[in-house]
Amino acid sequence: MKNHISLTLLLLLLTSYKLSANSKKDKPSENNVFTQLRVNLSDGATSRFFRVYYLSENATKGFDNGYDGETFGGITNSFDIFTHLVSGNDGKKYQVQSLPLQEIAAMIIPINIKSQSGKQLVVTTELFNFPSGLNVYFEDKLTNTITRIDQLNTNYTFTTNQAIDSFGRFFIYVSASEPVINSTWNGSISNQWENPNNWTAGVPTAIVNALIPDVLNAPTISSATNTAVNDLIITEPQGVVINSGGSLIVNGISSGNVTYNRNLETENWYLISSPIAGETYDDAYVAANSLAISGTNNAIATYTTANDTWSYMQTGGGAAFSMGKGYSVRRATNQGAGPISFTGTINTTNISMALNNTGRGFNLVGNPFTSYLNNVTFINDNSVNIVGNQIWVWNQGTNNYEVKNLIETIVLAPTQGFFLKTTSAANLNYAKFRQVSTGDVFQKSAKKEIKLNMTDGANSRFAKIYYLDNATTSFDNGYDGETFGGVSNSFDIFMHLVANSEGKKYQVQSLPNSDLENMVIPVGIKAVAGKEITLTADAMNLQEGLKVFLEDKVTNKMTRLDEVNATYKVTFAESLDGIGRFYLHTKSSSVLSTETVALENINVYSLDANTLRVAGLSEGKTSVKIFSILGKQVFETSFDATGVNDMQLPKLIHGIYVVQLTTENGTLNKKILLE
Repeated sequence: MKNHISLTLLLLLLTSYKLSANSKKDKPSENNVFTQLRVNLSDGATSRFFRVYYLSENATKGFDNGYDGETFGGITNSFDIFTHLVSGNDGKKYQVQSLPLQEIAAMIIPINIKSQSGKQLVVTTELFNFPSGLNVYFEDKLTNTITRIDQLNTNYTFTTNQAIDSFGRFFIYVSASEPVINSTWNGSISNQWENPNNWTAGVPTAIVNALIPDVLNAPTISSATNTAVNDLIITEPQGVVINSGGSLIVNGISSGNVTYNRNLETENWYLISSPIAGETYDDAYVAANSLAISGTNNAIATYTTANDTWSYMQTGGGAAFSMGKGYSVRRATNQGAGPISFTGTINTTNISMALNNTGRGFNLVGNPFTSYLNNVTFINDNSVNIVGNQIWVWNQGTNNYEVKNLIETIVLAPTQGFFLKTTSAANLNYAKFRQVSTGDVFQKSAKKEIKLNMTDGANSRFAKIYYLDNATTSFDNGYDGETFGGVSNSFDIFMHLVANSEGKKYQVQSLPNSDLENMVIPVGIKAVAGKEITLTADAMNLQEGLKVFLEDKVTNKMTRLDEVNATYKVTFAESLDGIGRFYLHTKSSSVLSTETVALENINVYSLDANTLRVAGLSEGKTSVKIFSILGKQVFETSFDATGVNDMQLPKLIHGIYVVQLTTENGTLNKKILLE
């Protein structure tokens, strides 16, 4: 019996050994259907590696949750090799990075090597299911060498003269031929940068140095050209010209002058910033750029945060454009459209500027690069210092400031100025690696949204509602955007939050993507008396059968606005500025009566410790009682409702209270917080 057990155990062990041996031989984790690149690092005693997967789907050049894997950070490691993201580098260290297979030969992979001093390091690669005809090259920017390392017995070997742990020295390329290090401009055909025949080795790319000597035709980057180079070395006296809309990213260093021309389409005011270091403005600059002059005021203005005013350049004065700072400019009357130009050196480092938190904390800032910035990555990088994770840009079409946040994504063009609000006197940071060549990849995907439009015939305004899976009816930082408060506005449309409103005016509000029929949105309008205004709505991607209604409590009308050519027109007998009259409803009913929603859209909130506001009441007798959280009545009053009613409270201790409203339509209880 014992012999039988021993024989069985022996057979199991042999079977296990055979399976284990086959597993090691077959390497299923490396010989699967994925195209893989494994990069190895050795110092003779210890080895490290990272792996790149090239996938036909589900992978991007940025972070892919579940497809990119970080190195282990729980224990300090003095010897390592890892990657950074190809796009949108977040500074994290990745042992596994997944990238799109279709762009395998168009990506530069940043490498970081960590090692002690005095070590001889060897870099090698292993390729699995790699497309034929493609080679792998390793670049060392310190030694200015590019070495092919994908063949048998090929490697890159170097010795560390000091401890290293830095990003920006090592890179991996996949290419059919060895990357060209230099391409020199000869301008033999024309001044067009994008013409390969104007270069000795073709149009430079992100891995190629662009050399611009003194030749007959100086290069111009057209408005339709978005390009990137490694180093940019300019000895051409006329420099390089970038026309409005074009972009240039310099990954390495830059020397020599570059001129960026931003076209101003009208004689209106524009918010701008300098994408060039070293440009100054004075009387000569005003004349050269055909800017307006009124008395001694010249049309280059800075924004004064402390009191929300503008300071204009005075005749005979001037200053240098400050990197990252915004300015307001305007072309002279009868000059029409034309460019404003900036000449100097390209910014190739991170830019930092001090924020001002005096007054209400509005700062005018701007894009300091000759390339685009995505507002979401910019906001996330500076979220600690940007109130509400929101910025405001000027829209020439509507003559209004529009909020942009984590849901209202745009790209900030070269020379574009914009406002933000801060409560901290900290620094605002523009990260060099956040530059992008174009805005096309940042187009919004389809979202459920309602855009409520308002016009008086001459001016147009809007408010937007988004329905998102992770949003709430209260304030969502970065997803609810306020109207701009740094400059007064006599015509506007806005909203209050559906829940826990604090009286702030929102141009954008994000709400839960469920229970849409039970959310009523308070709408505010600011307009002068005697002008007819027209309200319309654009409803996009709402579920089938859901309709959009606008309620007017004064006229006691409920109007459906989501139908084609549907409008609601109204003329105010008195100037209006606030909420309480208009509400937006989303219902599946074909007809919605005001009686069915009499109590569901009432807002109750404190303006301060002594003032309570009740908005949204229908006309009629109303009584108000306030109880402490323990049930003790502390206040009582009654009044005739007028849409918005304010009442003075007795001196109450800070805390949570229950407000009980009794109207002809019923009784409603609301919790408030008095601070």
